[in-house]
Amino acid sequence: MRQKLLTFSLRLATYTIYLPDMETGGLFDALRTLKYSNAVEVIDEVLAFNPAASVADIRKYASIKREAAEMQLKEAEARIERAVCRHCEVEIVHGTDGAWYHGRTPSWGSRGCRSYSFNRLGTWDDTLDRRWTATPT
Repeated sequence: MRQKLLTFSLRLATYTIYLPDMETGGLFDALRTLKYSNAVEVIDEVLAFNPAASVADIRKYASIKREAAEMQLKEAEARIERAVCRHCEVEIVHGTDGAWYHGRTPSWGSRGCRSYSFNRLGTWDDTLDRRWTATPT
C-alpha cells in the first residue's frame, strides 16, 4: 500500500504524489517521486514570484532552470583535470584533495590500479602491482 505524500492543485488539475513502494518496483517509484518533488519545487518558485502564473509560464521557467543546470554541469566537467595512468593506461582524474583517481569522477574512482581493475573487469588484474596508484603519464 503506497502512502500519500502530498496533493496539490495547479489550475484545472489535481495531482497526488505517493511515497515509494519499496516492495514493488521501489527504485522506479523513488525516481518518479524525486521527479515530482522537483516539479513541485519549480511550481512553488514560479507561484511565489507570480501567483497568477500559467502552466506555460511554469514550463518556460522549468526549461530555463534545466538549461542552467546543464550549463553548470558542463562547466564543472570542463574544470576536471584528466590524464592517463602510466601504470594501467586507464583514464584518471585529479581530485579536489590533490590525489589522482581512476575513472571519470573522483568520488566514484579508486586510487589503486589493481583495485580499479576489479571495477572494470569484474576480477583482479594480477599483472598490476598492488602498490601502484593512479599516476599521470
